[in-house]
Amino acid sequence: MAVVTVRPDSTPTGAANFTIFGGAASINAALSDNNVATYVKKGVTGNGAVIVGFGTTTIADNTRVKQVRIRAQAACPTASSRLRITPITRISGTNYVGSAQVFNGVFTLAEYSGAYFSTAPDGQAWDQTRIDGLRAQIQDLASGADLSSVYELFFDIETTAQPSVSVASPTGTITANSRPEVSWTYSDTDGTEQDYYRIKVYTSSQYASGGFDPSATVAYWDSGVIASSDNTATIQEYLTDGTYRAYVTVAKTVSGVPFYSAYAYSQFIVNTTPPTVPTLTGTFDSVHNLVLLEVTGATVSGTFDSQVFQVQRSNDSGTTWADVIGGSELVPSGTNVASLNDYAAPRAASAIYRVRSIGTLGEDQVASTWSSNVTVAVTNDGGWWLKPVTAPALNIGGLKIQGGFDVTAAEQIGVFRPIGRQTAVTVSAGVQGEDGSFTISTVGVADFNDTWPTILHEGTVLLQLPDATQRYIRIIDRGYQRGGTISNPLNVIRVGYVEVSP
Repeated sequence: MAVVTVRPDSTPTGAANFTIFGGAASINAALSDNNVATYVKKGVTGNGAVIVGFGTTTIADNTRVKQVRIRAQAACPTASSRLRITPITRISGTNYVGSAQVFNGVFTLAEYSGAYFSTAPDGQAWDQTRIDGLRAQIQDLASGADLSSVYELFFDIETTAQPSVSVASPTGTITANSRPEVSWTYSDTDGTEQDYYRIKVYTSSQYASGGFDPSATVAYWDSGVIASSDNTATIQEYLTDGTYRAYVTVAKTVSGVPFYSAYAYSQFIVNTTPPTVPTLTGTFDSVHNLVLLEVTGATVSGTFDSQVFQVQRSNDSGTTWADVIGGSELVPSGTNVASLNDYAAPRAASAIYRVRSIGTLGEDQVASTWSSNVTVAVTNDGGWWLKPVTAPALNIGGLKIQGGFDVTAAEQIGVFRPIGRQTAVTVSAGVQGEDGSFTISTVGVADFNDTWPTILHEGTVLLQLPDATQRYIRIIDRGYQRGGTISNPLNVIRVGYVEVSP
């Protein structure tokens, strides 16, 4: 941590409103000479103000401005004295004004310090532009014998150095774990704690390629920015055999913004004996509108004490993959077979599946390579389906939808997005929490009794439409109107929903 002090070096406006005493050549010279024999006073009747500019300092790439304060050497003679000294930063021709030092009443000749501010007067983090634009306004609201004197002005600019990181592990050759733990040491010369970290793992072909830059090159695995003071984290991707580097950057918070270290790395080799690759079959069940998947694995060797299967689906011909719901850790039977129903496969399309085995021994895990891809053609029955993600027994199809499918208009400026929401909530006269609605008609007691429990479900529901589009929703408004007869009731159920992440 270091403090640099800058002094007045110009008088942009208001010089005619103040008088110089002691023989200084200019107002800014009188306020920057460390000499109480030279000072300034207001020289006009009524309110008078002058603005002085300040010199600057260079903010190095490996430092950030932590906070800034204004100091003044001043004197106020009587209880009626009224002096204001206000910090300003000028950006692109606009003055942004901060909180003033206020001198009301008697103040003896002394140096007075304002509060430190971690953000600039425009509300942004301090940077080179805002330091270059520092100014101060001296304003005297008194008159006659009440006039105050200002002798010196200062801006104190406190900077903080960039933190650093040293990556301790993984190193060497790893033979028993496809997801090693990364550990590092955080250091900061100012003693500030770590607030964030980010880990990126690269293969040898990636980090050896021309133009490689860990701050910009897309990683084999990326933790994303994690708000944490932890100094260990497990790689959340099973690494196949090969040579890797784990790059880590850490950050502290300066002026409300993360200040990151340079990346450091450790290099390591993965050389494991994985479990046997399982096989996969898949068929489409048009009656229940699902893909039935069956995985067959081999008995695990003495290297492992158990295994699970990971099943993934691609909807774009194998470009991107995601775990099938319930398929991230599929536990096999005693004969190493496991079944999984994929209710969320997109209709009127070809879904591509793959599987691998993950062997476990204690806390160590090793993944096999992926199986061959299996393609399943999914048909579209042209009906409406509601499928509660965690309660497949409540899946219902063949719904009778009245009046189409209503969707709210896109949001305008002034929205917020609650956690878990995929779409934002518009803030207008009130909070509009509904993204859309539809109505379902049921005929008879059995039809209503089959439908209503699904509508009451409070978790995430997959809504599949006749046009083969689908979305994940959470039902937030439900109700029905009943007509017909007691023995043959006719119900119209209204469903209001918000869209959510899967």
